[in-house]
Amino acid sequence: MAPARSSWCGIAVAALERATIDEPADVTALLHPYRLIDELLESAREGLHAELVDEIVADGTRTVLLLVGVLHLAARRPEETYQTLRTTASSHIRQRSAIALLMARMPARADKLDFVVSLLDGIEALPKTDPQDLFLNVADAILMIDGPRGKQLTRSLFDRYARLLPRGTDSGLQHFRGTP
Repeated sequence: MAPARSSWCGIAVAALERATIDEPADVTALLHPYRLIDELLESAREGLHAELVDEIVADGTRTVLLLVGVLHLAARRPEETYQTLRTTASSHIRQRSAIALLMARMPARADKLDFVVSLLDGIEALPKTDPQDLFLNVADAILMIDGPRGKQLTRSLFDRYARLLPRGTDSGLQHFRGTP
């Protein structure tokens, strides 16, 4: 009789821990992006952890191609992906920004645009330096999802949140895909 799935996971984790004990530093460095993405995939159902997102962002371009692959997996399983994203849209700014851009690449859904706009909920409570990045990522996602029609929504959102955004956001928004 085969062991339960959780037993297999425990065996795999133990094997991985043993394998990395004597691993050369250059091998560890080479495998780091793959391990980050693996951890992301393993923890996705529980929600994105801010520390993991920060570590992936800090790793930068080394993880870009791997993240593109993850996006392709997400597009193949849209219902599961939407459910996971809805449960992980936390107050962490990088998570919200990443979710907005991921949603722009997901298959069409009736509630897709509303969900992206909802990522701005509670923007008032974010640290003063964060709203601009979140707003611009949400605006970009809206324009990717809704094309030229998204310009009006983006403009109305800017008017609603302008008091929270630093000077210059409006000019940055104008350069954003030609938004007036």
